[in-house]
Amino acid sequence: MNNLYETARATIDQYQMLSDVNFILVGLSGGADSVALTHFLWELAREKGFLLAAAHINHGMRGEESDEDELFVQQWCEQRGIPLHRKRVDLRGEAAQRGIGLEECGREIRYSYFQQLLPCQGGRVATAHTLSDSVETFFLHLIQGAGMRGLSGIPPVRGTIIRPLIEVSREEVEAYCKEKGLSYRTDTSNFSREYTRNQIRLDIIPRLKEKNPSLERTLLRTMKTAAADEAYLSAQAQQALDRAKSDRGYRVSLLKDLADPVLSRAVRLLAEREGAKRLEGFHIQQMCRLLKEENGGISLPGNVTLSIQNGYFNKIYTKEDKKDWAVPLLPPCFHCENNRTIRILHVSKKEYEDQRKFNKKLFNNAVDYATITDSILLRNRLPGDYFCQAGRGVTKSLKKLFNEEKIPQAKREQLFLAANGSRVLWLEGFGAAQCCKVTENTESVLLILPEECGE
Repeated sequence: MNNLYETARATIDQYQMLSDVNFILVGLSGGADSVALTHFLWELAREKGFLLAAAHINHGMRGEESDEDELFVQQWCEQRGIPLHRKRVDLRGEAAQRGIGLEECGREIRYSYFQQLLPCQGGRVATAHTLSDSVETFFLHLIQGAGMRGLSGIPPVRGTIIRPLIEVSREEVEAYCKEKGLSYRTDTSNFSREYTRNQIRLDIIPRLKEKNPSLERTLLRTMKTAAADEAYLSAQAQQALDRAKSDRGYRVSLLKDLADPVLSRAVRLLAEREGAKRLEGFHIQQMCRLLKEENGGISLPGNVTLSIQNGYFNKIYTKEDKKDWAVPLLPPCFHCENNRTIRILHVSKKEYEDQRKFNKKLFNNAVDYATITDSILLRNRLPGDYFCQAGRGVTKSLKKLFNEEKIPQAKREQLFLAANGSRVLWLEGFGAAQCCKVTENTESVLLILPEECGE
């Protein structure tokens, strides 16, 4: 039996990747790694009983070569009866519009598209990252001066993302493809030394393997140790941050005396909770200094300003920060805003009731589908909005409701809501309005599901 098969099976079992899973969407580029993973999961699906589909994104970066990749993937899936979802994007244009690099933009588009294709429950996205990819990432982060989190390599599981080949080398992937008679596409850009990752793959790692032929397996042990240490310290930071959280912000007195390894992770988590993006080491150092001095403020990437005021560390909200947005409340819908996502799904009453048996919180995310029209918008709050929450029978302005419930100002601006004009029909955290709540006469349900963005 090929090492890929044995190693991938062991990885799946070790990290419980298939626990309560009924559907897997695999990212299929057409390269050796993704072809091997898709073929492996295709065979495994017959044994385990889960549904399998593939997704391919044509970034349009290599002209005809990209189109040929797409055609290859289409034909490959057709031969095996694997459902295929395809998407074409202008990656260069998207990256320029978002003001970010090509790699980061491609990653955002890729994972957003994958998550959009997942069912409400029991679905996972499988990506073809290998041990070789993880080792390359290790060295890339090492060069950049990353901390322990960066030196942990690529995680086997992150949210709904699973990576069954994360302990399989690229050589083992190619051996599997040869054994199974699988053809694949080769991305010629992988051989360009224009990119640092390629330089690591083509020049640095081969030289190191001359000294240690088992380099990847050796570094795997190192990365696992780093990941375990990081998980423990991050858990300590999470607990400390939860203890310090209050309606007024984060209590400085409960954070400033934390051990430095825990404090640095706590402030990073705090900043990310408030919407900060692409944090670097000096941002973390500055936040730690502010806490210890109990004074000052800092501006962070993502248009976030944190300040210490009256013994609390919190986000400063200004009206200039606010950006109004709105999209039609029509299923299926997937929208990303303020580093959070929201999915809109139309399900039968029975499906809703079945899901509620396992997730009681769905009650606050459901409205009667028959009450929804194409004039209803999913959006942020606006002046004049009012809401009559189901079961209370009292209509209040959102401002009054938020004041009574002591909702922090920054959080108020991030909440999702659905409204017809100024009349709010659903409000995140509060549920449906009286006029569109789910009743015994409801025939089908609209699920509105806010989620945190993830890789």
